[in-house]
Amino acid sequence: DLPSDITHGLTIDNSNNVWVTLDFKGLLKITEDDWKIISNSEIPGLDEYSYLHSPIVDNENNIWFNVFSPDTNSSILLYDSKEWIYQYPNQNGYGTINIDSQGTFWIINSEYDNYSFKNSTLAYLQNNEWINYDVSMIESEILTVNADDGNIFIGTVNGLVVIDK
Repeated sequence: DLPSDITHGLTIDNSNNVWVTLDFKGLLKITEDDWKIISNSEIPGLDEYSYLHSPIVDNENNIWFNVFSPDTNSSILLYDSKEWIYQYPNQNGYGTINIDSQGTFWIINSEYDNYSFKNSTLAYLQNNEWINYDVSMIESEILTVNADDGNIFIGTVNGLVVIDK
């Protein structure tokens, strides 16, 4: 029995562990022969009104999560198998983590005013530092991002924007 029958994503890490985010109830980690619930109370910054979603695994086997929490100013959480580390502080909106086909991590931050979209910002991770990427020319909400050697592809609610790298 799980504490919630609603999930917000899953990922499989490099050790074949399955990570399933549970609605307001924490995280399920499935190893070869064990199912373990990691409750919100065991994850710093989460409370009963918070949940993790959209987990991503990086090359170093860290697990990255988007966080929905009314009590934190960061919506990206990294678990390095030992500790929980909040990333990209001082966000003012709803952030989502994205990894492109080149392995670069991006944070899309969307701000709202009374549930009405206000603007999006974009930042990428390089040498352990988050660098803002100018998207001021994009006037619609950013949903996703990808990149190749020459272009950055930004998916918005109004279509695709392609920018030279």
